[in-house]
Amino acid sequence: MKIVSITTIKNEADIIESFVRYHQNIFDLMIILDNGSTDDTSYILNELINEGLPIKVILDKDKYFEPAIKYNFLLDKAINEFQADIICPLDADEFLTCDEGNPRRYVEKIPKDTYFTVNRVSYVPTEHDDETDLFVPSRIQYLRDPSLEIQGKIIITRQLVEDYGARLTIGNHYLKMDKLKKHNVSNIEDNDLCIAHFPLRSIKQTMSKVLTNYPNSLARKNVDPNRISYHYTIMYNKIKQRGTLDMEDVTDYATQYDLRHNRGREDFDRDVEIKLFKQPMNIAFCKDIDMKYEYHENPLSNLLENTVYMATEIHKFKSHTPQVKKEKPKKAEEVKVSEEKDNTSKKSFSEKFLSRSNSFTYYKNFHDSYKASMNRKDKEIESLKKKVKSYQSQVKTLKNKANKTSEIIKNQKRELSKLNKSVDINSELRYAFVFNDTIRESQWLKRKDFSLINSAANYSLMYSLYRILNDAQPKNILEMGLGQTSKLTTQYANHFDDVKLTILEGDPVWIDVFSENLNVTDNISISHMELEEFEYYNTKSIRFKDVLDVVGDEKFDLIVIDGPQGFFEDDNGRHLLDYSRTNIWQLIPDNISEEFIIMIDDFNRKGEKRTFKRVKELLNENDIEFYDYTCKGIKHQYAVFSENFRYISWI
Repeated sequence: MKIVSITTIKNEADIIESFVRYHQNIFDLMIILDNGSTDDTSYILNELINEGLPIKVILDKDKYFEPAIKYNFLLDKAINEFQADIICPLDADEFLTCDEGNPRRYVEKIPKDTYFTVNRVSYVPTEHDDETDLFVPSRIQYLRDPSLEIQGKIIITRQLVEDYGARLTIGNHYLKMDKLKKHNVSNIEDNDLCIAHFPLRSIKQTMSKVLTNYPNSLARKNVDPNRISYHYTIMYNKIKQRGTLDMEDVTDYATQYDLRHNRGREDFDRDVEIKLFKQPMNIAFCKDIDMKYEYHENPLSNLLENTVYMATEIHKFKSHTPQVKKEKPKKAEEVKVSEEKDNTSKKSFSEKFLSRSNSFTYYKNFHDSYKASMNRKDKEIESLKKKVKSYQSQVKTLKNKANKTSEIIKNQKRELSKLNKSVDINSELRYAFVFNDTIRESQWLKRKDFSLINSAANYSLMYSLYRILNDAQPKNILEMGLGQTSKLTTQYANHFDDVKLTILEGDPVWIDVFSENLNVTDNISISHMELEEFEYYNTKSIRFKDVLDVVGDEKFDLIVIDGPQGFFEDDNGRHLLDYSRTNIWQLIPDNISEEFIIMIDDFNRKGEKRTFKRVKELLNENDIEFYDYTCKGIKHQYAVFSENFRYISWI
């Protein structure tokens, strides 16, 4: 099933990256019609396309904006050109959401002869927003009373267009179709989806939106100011009077914006109390939403561009308006002379007969006009044929260049991969020398029979762990995964009587074989843990089962994470987990000491990176201050630690 969104935009630089990065987690393709943006919108979209995100951008040269016409054009394109099964019309300030999980699971269940009307809620910017957070859905967290919202938005299926001739109306709030067929179509309004609306987001964006959209809305055909532009009028007048807005104005406008009871009023209805709730939008299911691109807000620039465009349109209109010249009425004598000069002798009998009723003149003029018109069309067709040939030649040239460029890029990627591998190997060798020098005179590490090869621990991990043990001297250690690092931790625990070490391992055979090389004293325990599969945001994951039953209420000042495995295997081979070694989530905050170090191996893999992104979120949610450290050899390691262990980052 292919789910596609369609969107029209103009000057949305402050939100377009948030819109695309969020919805790439939901839609197979986003079709975006750019109606002549003059800010950084086009630049950001090009960069996102270069990243490989599922976007198709169409540049709209017709800047005259009729929303229903533009969206129905995109609707047809989504179905006929991109084979969309379900189409979600969304503006750039609208985000399809639900309370839990990915909204896609609800969208793909829409029956073919049905459409959803999705309720819309509006978010309001306030002075409490974190201006450093560029991802709009996480920055703006206050929601206004949903009961006051007007219409929802449509989600439509391919069958409704092909079999019932369904069309979108202005605003995408309703469907228009044949009345005789409409009774066969169902509309589901009570569904689990919602559209989060962020119409106003900052002072500059609000000013730009009002100063361009208010005059443009008045220029539309058949405009009703009380229905189309009423929610801009009050803001427009405020800017005209004061020359600017402040954050209090923006919050007030966003609170009152586009509400039914304010429609057509000269001022907002202050008797209606509108409450705001702090209710952040659900973004937990999202992947890859880190913002990368800067933009520059300049309301004056957008206003001037729009003014020049409208002035140009007025000039075109005047140029094409025919100028009627008044002619002086001819005198009777002049008319008679003119008739006598008419060369009637050259006309045939039928021509003379038809001339009696002016039919000949009429049809002759019509024929001449039609012939001239066809000649012009023929010339235009020849001109177009030449252009098509020229374009085909250019396309062929560009394809050849693209193929060459693609091959160059592939070669560069291969060379870069080799270079990165070489850098990692050099770094690993450096850590090997440093590690061996560091442990040479160690007081507590007596046996140095390490096998640091293949999937075992590498030198950067062993060096980092040794320095942490030797310098931080933790007292209660939890190690997830039995292996080469256990040769370090067990010798450390044996040397210091006040140290307790707990090791968790999922393979009982490995425990029996490897434990023979370890000196396991009373202060060391090795526990066999069964593995369990579970789903996290619709992805398969593996973890130790019943970890909390083993660790109880213990508080650890060092947690080393190198297990369980970060992959699963099936008939198609080995697959890395999207979230791996997630047992650490269960231990925060109840099983970490006030002063702590948490360290994970294989941080060069996506599963470990995503797991520790959630770890940092949990620490922040529990107001636990932390610092971090990254170590890179053939494999990478990552650690987070409390204030007293800040010096760990220096090793």
